[in-house]
Amino acid sequence: GALDLNALPIACAALLRISDCADIGVGNRPLSSSIDWRSWYTLLGKSLEPMLRDQGSSPLPDVTSDELVSQENTLLVALDWQFDLPSIKSWLSLFAKRFHIATEDRFREGLEKASRYIDTRAASLVMWRPAGARNAPRRLAHGLFGLSLVLANALPAGELCPDHITSVEWHMLMEDLQVHALMAPPAEAAPAVGLSESVVKAFSLSVAADLTDLRADVFLAVWCLRSLLAEASGEAH
Repeated sequence: GALDLNALPIACAALLRISDCADIGVGNRPLSSSIDWRSWYTLLGKSLEPMLRDQGSSPLPDVTSDELVSQENTLLVALDWQFDLPSIKSWLSLFAKRFHIATEDRFREGLEKASRYIDTRAASLVMWRPAGARNAPRRLAHGLFGLSLVLANALPAGELCPDHITSVEWHMLMEDLQVHALMAPPAEAAPAVGLSESVVKAFSLSVAADLTDLRADVFLAVWCLRSLLAEASGEAH
């Protein structure tokens, strides 16, 4: 049949919610706990309004939660439930490309070596436990990318110490990862003096998150790696 242009805003809002839910690995969660889909629906409608008006379409109608869920199900069926979403590895690749641009390739060689190691850790985490609200792929990618910057000696580990633990505790956690081969020791060369601030800024820009959130996500990655080790050790015994 003919394309219903009035359906475009709600279709886009439904796609946005599908992406949001799948990214954290939670299905059928209440709309109240999802993104602000009404705001997105209104914003999308306003951006499409000139085109809709030129095509003689009616003004943007009000939409209920039930109608959005119905549209979401329609899209999923049309896609045969095959919805390709970013993985931890694809996020890491994207962050690295942005970081290389932001730093003019200054750390490319070291980061590429570190990334090969981090990629294996990412694969282990994916095999260990499905994504969930706590270990969303993008958050884990933030954390693992931060660890790759430490391995590449672009940043000292202390720069990524979260607020809720001491620097001594953080140092012990990082050493623990190295002892159990969950994280390689940094390269021999020390991070360049005076570069930390600019590297932190490039890190933040590359992943579109502030430093406080990034430190929390690095801690999340460390916690997941240590939990993976604990469970594997338990199974071994």
